[in-house]
Amino acid sequence: AGVSTQSTGGGNQVWIFTSECRILQGDFCLEVTGNRSRSNPVLGACKKKSTKQLWSYDRKSLEIKHKATGMCLDKSTAKSNEHVFVTKCNGGPTQTWEISMSSNDQERWCMDGH
Repeated sequence: AGVSTQSTGGGNQVWIFTSECRILQGDFCLEVTGNRSRSNPVLGACKKKSTKQLWSYDRKSLEIKHKATGMCLDKSTAKSNEHVFVTKCNGGPTQTWEISMSSNDQERWCMDGH
């Protein structure tokens, strides 16, 4: 499944949401090392047993949640220095993400809100 967001500096950025509940870019996994609000996720070597790299997607709210902290992936609204971070889920537009997948994939992925 692919996760995309529109970047103001160019085209879409494509990430892969795996059936193991990880978000990949290339050979690296998106992980959260802190547990504070507005912590920035980083790309790290994928580790099968790392709970810091596990995410879920809510098909109703369109939120991507970090499983260990329960916080949502959020994106900056600033025009410059755009970045992502995790923060308390609030249902706002900066916490909505589009994940495209076939209907056959939906039951296999880490989905909330069935």
